[in-house]
Amino acid sequence: VVHGEGTGSILAIQVAAEQSSAASLPRVRVLVLDGAPPGLSWIPGAQSMLGCLSVDPLMQLAKLKLARCRTVILGTNAAPAAVKTGSKEPIDMLAAACGGPVDILRAATSPLEDGPEGGALRGELRAAAEAVLREADADDSSYRWQVAASSLLVREAAGLASAELGRLQGGAVVQVLEHQGTRLRVRKLEGRGPDEGWVSFVVSGNIGLHPIET
Repeated sequence: VVHGEGTGSILAIQVAAEQSSAASLPRVRVLVLDGAPPGLSWIPGAQSMLGCLSVDPLMQLAKLKLARCRTVILGTNAAPAAVKTGSKEPIDMLAAACGGPVDILRAATSPLEDGPEGGALRGELRAAAEAVLREADADDSSYRWQVAASSLLVREAAGLASAELGRLQGGAVVQVLEHQGTRLRVRKLEGRGPDEGWVSFVVSGNIGLHPIET
């Protein structure tokens, strides 16, 4: 779950755009946008960004279309007066730009704030995130992973000093059971190699496994 508050949503959207595909590990499952500005003109006092001449150097709306996770939008922020006329509210602009499913929570405060309203909103947000993660776990069963390298070394545990169990050969198909950073615990479904163990997602700078849809 990636949570971006205010202008922190700029970085959160970037992370979701890069890390929400089926091949991403770790994979962003839920993007929370809390009072996110959809463009540079929505940030009070902002005139430009690093000398960029683009109308919207943040590229927020374009990047949202690349995010393949569920987006939860929290919003009460209104458009600055300078861009209010003829404009939609940011919560609607962001929702329309999302590439994946969207949940909208309209609230008077942030879930990061103390007090009963913030606590209630945290509860709503937690419930929404847990529902998405349950769905994601179910969706994972529709994906298998294939060894893209010529072979992958399999170890008994996540640590790189743990005992070697053998090598999964190229083309072997596995199910990912869990991960710790770029270390994956896999179970072999097809092909040659150990039945279960830990492998590296990245080997010598190359991706060791690719997802395949069943």
